[in-house]
Amino acid sequence: MLNAKLKSDRSLRFVQRRVVPLVSPEHITVNIRRAQTARQVERLCDEYWAQLSPLHVSACLTRLAHLSLRGGGGQGKGGGDDGAAADALVARLLERAQKLLPGFQARQLANTLWAVARLGASPGGAFRDGYYASLERQLPFFEPQQLANTAWALAALGWPVPRRVTRLLLWAALPALGGFEPRELACLVSAASRLPTLPGRPWLLRFLRGVGPRLGEFGAQEASVLAAALARLHQRDAQLLRRQLPARRAAAAGAPRQQAEQGQQEEVKEVGHDLQEQRREEGAEDEQLGQWESAQQGPASAGLVLPLPARFTGALLQAIERTLPRQTPQGLSSTLWALAHLGVRLGPEWMTRYWDAAARELAAQTPQGLSLTLWAAARLRARPPRELLGRAVRLSRAALPGAPPQHMANTLWALARLRAAVGAAWLGEFQRCSYAALGAASARDITCMLTGLLALRVAPGRRWLARCITELHHRLPSMAPRELSLCLLALARAGQAAAAAAGDGGAGAAPPWPGRAFMADYFAASAAHLEAGRAAPQGLANTAVALATLDCRPPAAWEAAFFRAAEQLLPSFSPRDVASTLWALAVLDVRPPAGWMQQLLASMPVLEMSAAQLSGVLWALARLEVQPGGAWVRAFVQRTREVSAALEGAGAGANTAPLRQAVANTGDVPVGVNGHHSIGSSSSRSSSITSTHTNGSSSTNTLTPTSSSSGSGNGASNAFSAVILQGLTAWAGASGRLDLGAGLQGAGEPQPTAGASVHAHADPAVAAAMQLTAL
Repeated sequence: MLNAKLKSDRSLRFVQRRVVPLVSPEHITVNIRRAQTARQVERLCDEYWAQLSPLHVSACLTRLAHLSLRGGGGQGKGGGDDGAAADALVARLLERAQKLLPGFQARQLANTLWAVARLGASPGGAFRDGYYASLERQLPFFEPQQLANTAWALAALGWPVPRRVTRLLLWAALPALGGFEPRELACLVSAASRLPTLPGRPWLLRFLRGVGPRLGEFGAQEASVLAAALARLHQRDAQLLRRQLPARRAAAAGAPRQQAEQGQQEEVKEVGHDLQEQRREEGAEDEQLGQWESAQQGPASAGLVLPLPARFTGALLQAIERTLPRQTPQGLSSTLWALAHLGVRLGPEWMTRYWDAAARELAAQTPQGLSLTLWAAARLRARPPRELLGRAVRLSRAALPGAPPQHMANTLWALARLRAAVGAAWLGEFQRCSYAALGAASARDITCMLTGLLALRVAPGRRWLARCITELHHRLPSMAPRELSLCLLALARAGQAAAAAAGDGGAGAAPPWPGRAFMADYFAASAAHLEAGRAAPQGLANTAVALATLDCRPPAAWEAAFFRAAEQLLPSFSPRDVASTLWALAVLDVRPPAGWMQQLLASMPVLEMSAAQLSGVLWALARLEVQPGGAWVRAFVQRTREVSAALEGAGAGANTAPLRQAVANTGDVPVGVNGHHSIGSSSSRSSSITSTHTNGSSSTNTLTPTSSSSGSGNGASNAFSAVILQGLTAWAGASGRLDLGAGLQGAGEPQPTAGASVHAHADPAVAAAMQLTAL
C-alpha cells in the first residue's frame, strides 16, 4: 500500500509539472532580479532552464555580477554558497549565451559583457567571435551607457579585440557624445586608452571637441580619470612610435606626411569604409574637423595626443582645479602624474592650490601615490613648499622597505631633481632596500637609481655599483636602444664618482667598471639596433660620451655601424648631440670617414650652440685635425662673438685670471661639452665630484655623500665658459691645428683633411682672442 501511494504521488507531481501552464517571461525576469544569493539564481535557472531567453541569460549573469560585488567571490549577499558551484553556473550560462548570441539585443550584449568582466569569467574563442559578430550588427542601436560599458568591459577583459571592432565601437560613440553622462565619457576614453588598438588622432580630436564644453559638469573622479586616460594614450603612442622609428625614417624621404603613426594614417580611410553612410552625412563636419585639426596639430609629426587643443587644456585645468578640494589621495597623485606626462604648463597659483590639497591628504597617501606625486612634481619642475617636501621625504623613507624597484627609482630621481634635503639616514636605507631589490629591477630602474645618486652628488658604494653592473649585464640582450645608451652613460659617470670618492677617502680598492665580457655583450646588443636603424641622435651621442668616459675604444665593426647609423640622422642632431659626439670621438681618437665629417659640418647648428658646446667642437676638430672650411668658420666666429659678449656680461666681476693662464699654458685640452672643462688632463676617467667621509674612512657597502661644489655662481661659470672658448680659439689657430683665417678671407670649402700650420689671422675676433689668452 505504501509503495503504491508513493508511486501515485510521483505520478501526480509529474502530471502537474506537465500540465501547469508555462510561467510568463516577465515573471522569470522579476524573480531573477529579486534573487539575493547566487544559490537562488541557480535554483531559478534549474527550474526555468528550457524557457531562458537571451533576456533571461543576460539578467542572470548581470545579477550574479551584482551579487559578487556585494558579497565577494560570487557568493552573494548572504554568503555560504559554494564558490565552485557559482563558477559552474556562470560557465553554464555562458555556454547557453553562446548559442543565443544571434538573438541578443543591444542592452543584453552590453550587460552580458559587463557581467563577464565583473565576474572575471573566461569564455572561449567561439563565444568571443559570436559576440563580435552580434556587436557589429547591433552597434547602431546602442545607447551611450551601453557603449561606455561595452568599451570598459572589452578593455578590462584584455581580449584580442579586432581592429575593426574597436574602430566601429569608438566611432559609434561620437555622434552620441551629447547623451553621455560625465562618468560615461570618462569611462569611454579610459577604455580607449587600454584597448589593443589605439583610437587615432582624428577620433581623439572629435572626442575632445565634444567633451571640452562639458568639462564643467565633471566631478573630481571624472576629471582625474579623463586626464589619466589621455596620459596613457600619450604613453602608448610614444612607445609605438619608437618601435616604428626605422620604418618612419625610411618613409620620411619620399613622403614627409608618412612620419605619422601608421595606424593613425589609415584611420580616416578605413573608418570611412566601415561607416560610409554615416560619414557621408557628416561630410561638412569632416571638412571643418580637418581644418581645425590642421590648425591645432602643427607639425606633421605630431603624435596621437599631443599637442592638446589649447582651449581643451584650459578647460581641463579649470575643471581639475575646481575639484581639487574633493579629490582623494589617489586622485591627486594620478592627476598630477597625468599632467606631467602630457607636459601641461601649470601656473604658480594652480600649483599652490594643488599643494594645499596634497598637504591635507599626504598622511593618507599610499607609497605608490607618494612616488607618483614626487615624480610628477620633478617632471613638471614644480618644487613643493619646503615643509611639504620635508614631510614627503620622511614618508618616502618609511615606504622604502618592501617598495617595488620602480617606486624606489622614481622617488630617488624625483628627490634629486627637486633638490630635497636627503640625509645620510635616508640614503643608507635606500641602499639597503634597493640592493635587495636589484634582482627584480628593470634596466630602466637601475639606470634611474644611478642617475638619481649622481644628481644628489653621491658616489655609489663599490658593492652596490658592482651589483648594478652584474644585473645590467644580464639585461643587455633585451634592452631597447635608449636603455642601452643611458645605462652605459650612468655606469661610466657612477664609476667616475666612485673613483673620486675612493681617492679622496684614501681607499685603495679601485671602483668597479664594466669588464671585457660586459662590453663585448654591450657592443653586440648595440650593433643589432644600429644595423636595424633603431638608434636616435641623443642615444648615439650618449653612447659615444660613455665610451669616452670609460676610455673604451670600440671594435672596428661597431664603429662602422655607428657611423652608418649616425649618417642617416645627422640632420636631426641637436647642438648637444653634435658637440658630445665630436668630443667623444676626439677623446677616443676615432677618425670619422671624410664624407661623414663633411656632412656633419654642413648640417651642424653652429649658431645655436652654447659656449661649452662650441668649446667642445673646436677642441675636437683641432684634435682630429679636421679643417671645417670658410662657411663654418664664419658661423663659428659670429656665434663666438654673441656668446662671449653675453656670458662675459653675465659673469662680470668674476676672477677668471687663473683660468686664463691655465688655458694659455695648456696644449691638448679635453673640454667637456656639458659645462665641465677638464683643463690640463687627458684622462677621461676624471670626475669633478668629490666626497667627504666620516672618520676619514669609507666603506664599500655604504653610499658616500659628496661635497657640494663651491664656486662663484652661474655668472662666474658662464664667464669661465667664455674665457675657455676664447682661449681655445686662439690655441687652435696658433697651434696650426685649424685654419681659422683662410675661411674668413673667402677661401673655398675644403674637404675634411689634416690641417696645415696657420699662424696669421685676419679676423679681429681671432686676434682679440689670442691677445686675451696671452693676458
